[in-house]
Amino acid sequence: MTAGSIDVKSSPAGATVYIDGTDTGNITPYVITDIDEGDHIIKLALTEHKNKVGTVTVSAGETTYINWELDPALPQTVTVQPDAAEGKDAPVISTDPTTNMGSLELLVVGDDGTNKARTYIRFSLPGIPVTAVVTSVDLLLWYGDSSDAVATTVDAYQVTEAWAENTITWDDQPVHSPAACGSSLLPDIGTNDFVAWEIETGLIEGWVDGSIANHGFVLIDADEDISGALKLFLSSDHVTVDSHPKLVITYYDPAP
Repeated sequence: MTAGSIDVKSSPAGATVYIDGTDTGNITPYVITDIDEGDHIIKLALTEHKNKVGTVTVSAGETTYINWELDPALPQTVTVQPDAAEGKDAPVISTDPTTNMGSLELLVVGDDGTNKARTYIRFSLPGIPVTAVVTSVDLLLWYGDSSDAVATTVDAYQVTEAWAENTITWDDQPVHSPAACGSSLLPDIGTNDFVAWEIETGLIEGWVDGSIANHGFVLIDADEDISGALKLFLSSDHVTVDSHPKLVITYYDPAP
């Protein structure tokens, strides 16, 4: 007999069990059977806890026992709120299709029957470890005014091509994803406060670890072809710095 077993327990229980880099598809407590004798790498992963990794030696015909304590991975919250120099945001408007508006103090989204407007916005994400597990993301814009008293749903989409704040126009828009990554129902009139879009966490994880290129978001009226209202927000060029667009990211780092 050249095979043995590993009896794996953890505190707390419920950790995903990996052996030699492969997910067993099971959680602790769990007994891994029919393992070749010799050294094997065991990893335990549990939400909001640090991963535990160690080498376990298996002897033929025997069971090796491990019972590992998993340390909590404390949640961290990062707020990215750039100033005029660092902020990258720009509205584009259908009635001025070749005009760049990247230096405006206002961002515009919607359709008032004459103008269609969209807003592009991108944030740098410094200081977040590439191993981070993102648990929540909120995009917040200061909602100042509405051209008409009409409630509007505005969707956020991932932009998939590069663009520049000082050159983007309605006629030169980059491609965006077909499905929205967040949505917000805006009241009929401006709130003079922040409104939020809850963004899919997997997108931000991809931006952080580099598996997805960060070209930011585009905000589009969900009923853009139906006359409604233009919604006005403050941009990163506005003199009121505390009202600039911001991205609030909560994450934990499971790296040991």
